[in-house]
Amino acid sequence: MNALPPGADRCRAEDWPRFLAMSAEVGRDLGLVQGAGGNSSLKHDGILWVKASGKWLADAEDDGIFVPVALDAARTIAVSGKDDFSTSTLSDRKLRPSIETGLHALLPHRVVLHVHSINALCHAVVAAGEAAVGSRLQGMRWHWVPYARPGGPLTHAIASVMDIDSNAPVVLILASHGLIVAADTVEDVQRLLAAVERALQRTSRPVSWSPELSDAAAIAARIDGRLPNDPEVHRLAFDPAALGVAGLGPLYPDHVVFLGAVPVVMAAADWDTFDWDELGAPYVIVPGSGVLVRRDITANAEAMLGCWAALAGRIDRSEPIVALAGDAVRELLGWDAEKYRQALARSNAS
Repeated sequence: MNALPPGADRCRAEDWPRFLAMSAEVGRDLGLVQGAGGNSSLKHDGILWVKASGKWLADAEDDGIFVPVALDAARTIAVSGKDDFSTSTLSDRKLRPSIETGLHALLPHRVVLHVHSINALCHAVVAAGEAAVGSRLQGMRWHWVPYARPGGPLTHAIASVMDIDSNAPVVLILASHGLIVAADTVEDVQRLLAAVERALQRTSRPVSWSPELSDAAAIAARIDGRLPNDPEVHRLAFDPAALGVAGLGPLYPDHVVFLGAVPVVMAAADWDTFDWDELGAPYVIVPGSGVLVRRDITANAEAMLGCWAALAGRIDRSEPIVALAGDAVRELLGWDAEKYRQALARSNAS
């Protein structure tokens, strides 16, 4: 086992178990984190312990998913706008610090939690989201952060809207992306997250479909596919409003990374000549029949389908929705850090 950097033993003795338990609990909540999305960090004695890229928060108590980073060095890199924190890493384990290490380093709080809360996304992807959040988070210290590519641009966007010298508990709503809560204790982060979730809560529209999904099962058998593990994903095929939202395109970065840039909806097709590789996506929505996925779909991609369906099922189609612009999508598809995450997801699935 690798030796821990100076200060790590004390960090583990005092805060580590509570921090790991919180991270794992949040990671298991599909309303907050899907797949390898989301990240958390803990600062102690000049060291930033941050989740490794491609790892799952749900594994926080069972797997060594956190990377120690020299805090001052990471802050210097973050201020420079760069995304490569390899020179600040204090471990010889072959893990990359999170894509979002910069924001974790720059925020002064000891505990930082970044999630892709579906309740927060319901507000973060609509044109009137900032105003709605303002009416719901009264009494909290909060900021709306305009969309920026994850990594350096997002860190810069956060620094431009808040006082990064104040360690008062804070909530950050990331437009078209997610939610950050930060405070100096694990308990304060947990309380703040729970309060935000209550304030921003939205419920899904009722929708029904045949539990047998016989049409979808028959098509899946013809195209060497299967039905999703989460039956709620079929909302995308049976809820017209959700299907309308889906047709707008990707609404947040992880959707682009794991599901692709173009929604795949096929009302009818020659299923006997269907080819997953030619499709270029790990799923297909068949309106009125169900959603089908590749047999070898990654766990990350399947988790993103669940998030997509849950989000589309809670947004009112009459609300002006802000899909990711073409330039933002192309930037994500060409970004080396996201290619690394995709490669990890494929290797873990094999």
